[in-house]
Amino acid sequence: MHKTQSILEEIVTLSIGFTLALFVWTASPLPVVAADCDSASAEQAKCEDKEKASDSGSQCELAKNAHFKKVACLHPHAACPESEQVIETLKTISHLYSEGNFNELSNYIDDGITTFDEKNNKLIVGKDAVMDDIKKRWNSAHDQGSPILSYTINHPYAKVTGDHAVVTFEGVKTIGGKNPETLVSRCTDMFVKKEGTWKKLHYRSCWRKGKPTGT
Repeated sequence: MHKTQSILEEIVTLSIGFTLALFVWTASPLPVVAADCDSASAEQAKCEDKEKASDSGSQCELAKNAHFKKVACLHPHAACPESEQVIETLKTISHLYSEGNFNELSNYIDDGITTFDEKNNKLIVGKDAVMDDIKKRWNSAHDQGSPILSYTINHPYAKVTGDHAVVTFEGVKTIGGKNPETLVSRCTDMFVKKEGTWKKLHYRSCWRKGKPTGT
């Protein structure tokens, strides 16, 4: 009888101890695993605060409220909240290009940007040179009566590391005019964050006639 009572007392003691340990564990803060995403959440909160405090059209407000007539973004994959801002910036850049708004577009281009000209097999370096190339391509397409009717950013995946980010995606352009066609490219864009704005640092694409993935 005494042995049974001792066993019961021991079980009760262990149960109380386990309950207290579980309470302490659940009450303790979880360790920080992804520093980039945690810092990104803080950046997003700052961004939202700035948006509430100002009606001046900040990057956050532009990304959330802009209406993109020709640009669509399908199935985005953001590694953290800050990555969502990078994808929104990519959408904004695509929209500004499709409308030929080069003055606003230049605000999202870094001074040290580079891109590779696949047709001429050469590297283009610097904001002025890259903007000249962008304008040349846009004007050439419209002079030939082949404007962009729509531009789709398909399955963009964005990863932020500190003040740098990489976005990979499938780009799909629908061209109008006398010879309408659909062009597809696997794209890689790199961004750098300066003074609160994500700016394009490098990009590479190779457009070919074809169909988007899954069609």
